[in-house]
Formats: sequence, C-alpha cells, structure tokens
Amino acid sequence: MIIAFLGFYHARQAQGMDPATLPYRAPWAPYTTYFALLLGILALIFVGYDAFVPWDTRGFVTAYFALMFAPFMFLLWKIIKRTKFVRPSEADLYSGKKEVDDECRHWEEGGIEENEQIRLAQMSFTRRCWERIW
Repeated sequence: MIIAFLGFYHARQAQGMDPATLPYRAPWAPYTTYFALLLGILALIFVGYDAFVPWDTRGFVTAYFALMFAPFMFLLWKIIKRTKFVRPSEADLYSGKKEVDDECRHWEEGGIEENEQIRLAQMSFTRRCWERIW
C-alpha cells in the first residue's frame, strides 16, 4: 500500500493535481511515507530473526518465504501478461472518480443508518432477514 501511495503521490505531482481537492492529505508527505516504507522493510527483514540462532530451517522458510515469493510472482505476472509500468505523467487519476464520489455522497448526505434502513425496507421480508444476517 505504501508503494501504491507513492505512485499516486508522484503521479499527482507530475500532473499538477492540487492536493486541496483531496478529502485527506498525508501529513509531511512523502517524507513520512518513505519512513514508513523503511520501517516496513526493516520489519520484513527482522521478522524471522529468531530462526537464525539456533538455526531453524522451518522457521526461516515460514518467515521469509513471502519475501522471496512476492517479487517472483510480480515479475512472473509482468512477463506473462506483458504489462508495463506507467509513467507518473501518464497515470489515469480520474477514471471511476465520479462513481466513487457519487457513492460517497449517497452515504454521507443521507447518513449510513438511514440509507441502510431505506435499502432494507425496499426488500422482501426473507431477503431483509438474509441481509441482516450477513
């Protein structure tokens, strides 16, 4: 998620998108983001520290398998699907934004509880009971 945020941040910077148009802005970005990335990398490196002394093969594989498997799968996906990295200046920051804004407005203007009650009231009794279970 941190890497995705950094990609969004750099695309926003490259395209001149005003941060005031966003509902939330990360404080001290991107410095805090890079710091969080550093902490995450350190956590991934030291998560299996106890597998080294005394050496525990099972613990080592359990702790570090994802660290080796994720980049392998990423590269495999890039090769098989022939996808390319997107330049920050060419990233699409706006498609789907209207739909998300409309849905957010739906929940924010009417209130979550009121809109859910209206939605449930339009259903049959059995469907309403099923929806409340889940």
